[in-house]
Amino acid sequence: MSQEITVSTSRFVEGRFVVSRSALPPTPQILELIWGKSTTTAKTSQLIARMIDQETTRMTDQTKAIVEQELMEFIGPMAMIVCEEVWNAVNSLDTALDALSQELPDPSQVVRFRQNVLKRLA
Repeated sequence: MSQEITVSTSRFVEGRFVVSRSALPPTPQILELIWGKSTTTAKTSQLIARMIDQETTRMTDQTKAIVEQELMEFIGPMAMIVCEEVWNAVNSLDTALDALSQELPDPSQVVRFRQNVLKRLA
């Protein structure tokens, strides 16, 4: 199995954080890829409903703390700085998770980060 290594750089600039959106497959299809099984269970239906509700979930101090703690598991203390920049530019959980996920180099980390946050908020 070969791994591809990419190198990137980041820089801090003044102004608003621009969040790019890319088309994603339907949530049940994503969950099936993650869990490797059919997503017709009641538990999955509840999770899907919760994920849909993310777009309207406001960022409370408690939510911000949970998101920051989970991001810290992946990028360490830089999470505090990154989160502080994102909080000023977003107003919902969905957009915050999108923006913060861009800081994770590995797609599997993105999935785990989102799952961990949603699990703790449940």
